[in-house]
Amino acid sequence: RLTGPSVVSGMAIGESITLETDVNGEIGTGWLEWGRYRVEEIAAPAGYINGGFCEEIDAYEDGQVYTFTVQNVLMEGGIQVIKTDSDTGEALSGATFEVLDAEGNVVATGSTNADGAVYFTDLVAGNYTVREVGAPTGYSVALPDAQTVTVVAGQTASAYFANERITGKIAIYKIDADTRIPLEGATFTITDDTGAVVATLVTDMNGTAESSWLPYGTY
Repeated sequence: RLTGPSVVSGMAIGESITLETDVNGEIGTGWLEWGRYRVEEIAAPAGYINGGFCEEIDAYEDGQVYTFTVQNVLMEGGIQVIKTDSDTGEALSGATFEVLDAEGNVVATGSTNADGAVYFTDLVAGNYTVREVGAPTGYSVALPDAQTVTVVAGQTASAYFANERITGKIAIYKIDADTRIPLEGATFTITDDTGAVVATLVTDMNGTAESSWLPYGTY
């Protein structure tokens, strides 16, 4: 049963009437003169698809009530999620998201593609929560990790998440192998997994040297 401007027009002897369903999804014409009538849905309730219902009936029996049950399908919308690097704006693949309905049920799960996007379709209009549950390799989950999105029938809503790279430092402690005394002036290079030198360090008087913040990776 539908509530809203679902309209039925009945035509007999060249006349027509237009009626709207009530809160129970029902329409009653009242008593009509005998004849042939056409019952047609000309507008569906907001958020529903007009299925094009149209039937003709010969109403020649006195006191007879002719009943029609008309069903409508909900219009649906979607959500697109865009994932980027918080510093560079670069699109990030491999981030995993869940979509939760208003009751907290997980209704969809997906991961971003090479363009940093993931699409969730066939969602009934309403409010949803989009939550990041897995960050791309080398990144932290976005903070906050969830956003509320309103889906409108026939439209695609958007949610944007940016992630920070995981970073760390490399610390070196240089000592004499026999005396364990700290050694100053030892030079070290740090290379990444492509062989590029990303840092050159020299130990201080305490035998220590520390890199600046380095992005997630193998060195």
